Amino acid sequence: MLNDKWHLDELLGVGGMAAVYAATHRNGSRVAIKLLPFSLATGPEVCQRLLREGYLANRIAHPAVVRVLDDHIDYEREFAYLVMDLLHGETARQRFDAQGTFEPVAALELMIELTDCLKAAHQANIIHRDIKPENLFLTEHGLKVLDFGIARALDGNSSLTQTGTSLGTPAYMSPEQARGKQAELSIKSDIYSVGATLFFLLTGETLHQGENPMELMVKVAWTPAPSAATLCPSLPAEIVEIVDRCCAFDPAARYSDAHALEAALIEACSRLGGAPRQTTPPARWSLAPNTPLGREPAHNSTMDAETIGLSTRPWNSTARLLVALGILFTVALTIRLVQINKGREPSARTSSPPQAVQAQLEPVRAEFPEPARNSAPTPIEINAAAVASSPVPRPQVDASGSPFASAPASAAAPSVDLAKPNHPPKPHKTSLTDSSAVKPTSASFDQAHGDVPVAPPPAPESTSKKKLGPLRYDSFRDAPASTAP
Repeated sequence: MLNDKWHLDELLGVGGMAAVYAATHRNGSRVAIKLLPFSLATGPEVCQRLLREGYLANRIAHPAVVRVLDDHIDYEREFAYLVMDLLHGETARQRFDAQGTFEPVAALELMIELTDCLKAAHQANIIHRDIKPENLFLTEHGLKVLDFGIARALDGNSSLTQTGTSLGTPAYMSPEQARGKQAELSIKSDIYSVGATLFFLLTGETLHQGENPMELMVKVAWTPAPSAATLCPSLPAEIVEIVDRCCAFDPAARYSDAHALEAALIEACSRLGGAPRQTTPPARWSLAPNTPLGREPAHNSTMDAETIGLSTRPWNSTARLLVALGILFTVALTIRLVQINKGREPSARTSSPPQAVQAQLEPVRAEFPEPARNSAPTPIEINAAAVASSPVPRPQVDASGSPFASAPASAAAPSVDLAKPNHPPKPHKTSLTDSSAVKPTSASFDQAHGDVPVAPPPAPESTSKKKLGPLRYDSFRDAPASTAP
């Protein structure tokens, strides 16, 4: 048991620095655990770096990469471990040991899957540094690339080893990696390992021979690899060209990146009778980077059909005309709505009343002409006789001096000469027992019964030296409220 939660079920394999077990969690989930003893990892510092570098695999968005789910370091018992997905299948080396060398087409198809994974890793600035047949796991769902635990990030944020220390397998190492030149490692180091792996799967031999790993590493570091045609004359020329260019001693002579290598592998596979393959990712993953925007797809093209859910049939002239008419209609409707909102409709602004209404308004306009705009209001003079004879009941003045009380409808309002000065009316005396106590005390009511003569309110006393003279009520009849006394 590890940490009282992982039960080690069986040993799956042993490598140079770790052992891999199939394990079961206490909740029943099945995983693979890579156990790294301090004795094999040359100390806890290397274990810490290996665990940290193992999480680089989670930065690669590709289904061929094995995820790292958990890790742990036990300093008391001196071991560390990684928790990863449990796979079912066999490695390319196990299949080689069981069935012998690969057929050329099968080996090329396997390398195509490998380079597709390396494209995603290199795009994330991660190099694997240990591509070999033992790290290519074959499952029923496709290839899985193992052991990203010694991968190195090219962004400078990760440093697994110091200068002079090499990790990996010497038979498949690039010369710069075998020399311990960590600063010289690049994506072309992985390209060298792909060519060496392809050569081994087809021939069962390595490009360099040595009696021990140290001698082999020295040859890899300082001796250019011989041509694949000299080591195995029966290899097809297409494969010889790929292996020789991948394993060139000078990194500048190798393929520029995994994209170029994948294209060469696909072309060679097609020449040897393999199924044709596309060099670009399918539409469900991403769009091809060289797809011109705005160009119509071909009749037999299915690009973007799964991604955006649109039909791939080209538009005909009728469809184009309908779309253009729809756009024009939308623009015209929008302009019309903007004009209405801004009040630019001339019919709504300049429309005049009907002729019958204008005829009825003529007497009113003649008697009360409309004053000119942007000018001071004209004082209105009213004829007292006209006001007295008007059928409209004029306001009456109550005993308190308010000009807003009016006579009841049943009372007749006699004409009064408003031009003559009047004295204030006598107050109407009442008693609690008098029946007249409930009568209104307005002057109009008393005047209607002949009790008190009606008179306008007294003129206010002026505080200025100039006398205002008698105050005419008719001069304030239609005056604004601000000028009324």
